[in-house]
Amino acid sequence: MTILGIPIDPLTTSRVQEVVLEMLKDADSSVSRRTITTPNAEMILSSTTPAIRSAVADVRLRLPDGTGLQWATSYLLGATRMGVVGVLFLPIWLCVSVLLYTLVPACKRWYLPERITGSDTLLTISRICEHYKCSVFLLGSYVADEAAAALQDAYPDLVVAGAYEGTPHQEGEPAIRERINASGAHVLFVAYGAPAQEQWIQRNLPYLPNIRIAMGVGGAFDFLAGSRTRAPRWMQQVSLEWLWRLFHEPSRIGRIFNATARFTWRIFIEGYRVALDPRRLNL
Repeated sequence: MTILGIPIDPLTTSRVQEVVLEMLKDADSSVSRRTITTPNAEMILSSTTPAIRSAVADVRLRLPDGTGLQWATSYLLGATRMGVVGVLFLPIWLCVSVLLYTLVPACKRWYLPERITGSDTLLTISRICEHYKCSVFLLGSYVADEAAAALQDAYPDLVVAGAYEGTPHQEGEPAIRERINASGAHVLFVAYGAPAQEQWIQRNLPYLPNIRIAMGVGGAFDFLAGSRTRAPRWMQQVSLEWLWRLFHEPSRIGRIFNATARFTWRIFIEGYRVALDPRRLNL
């Protein structure tokens, strides 16, 4: 299914684990077959050019990192069933879908069975790498070293081949590639923030032949290092993670507005388009 031009894969965590193992064993050298992205509302809104959309969407896995995407898919699927006459009732359906999304957890899984975050996927991949003796490299964020140490503590037998803050700017790329290649790492986690990290991977992965999986992980290093804390599980389950972030990081209010109000408005308008032409969803 496509949300505002970005495909999202409706997978369970167990299926993601299977695909990760396939990727680790796969010798395919194409960039798209070695890349995982975790789109959320912000990332979808920032995918404003063909180059950014390609970096985010033309990959092996596109995992829904954000409960807002679960609501969006349910709302848009409902809109496709309304037809030309039904578009008059879309404002009502918007309100109903938000209430169902908030009060009835099963409605979140109408199309996307799970929310699969970048932070959780990083841990999943690391656990698999520990078991299969594959090594990882952490790139980006001023806490890369601390995140690497925390990852090593969590998975004592995991080989952390390296950690480096680096830079998302292109002039620093040759030196970073040399460092990663010298490490012999099989998996690369990049924490430059979206969509810069996805574009960095797309530009540089062709020159990193040993990397079997490359994934942008956003703020996952901060959570690993303890410099930021994730919302309690219950807040994640009732879709109030944004409130937790606003309380602890009020400077993020602009980003939170984009991920909630602006994204909701864009999806509401998209509902009219898919009601008239369901093919837009690429189901």
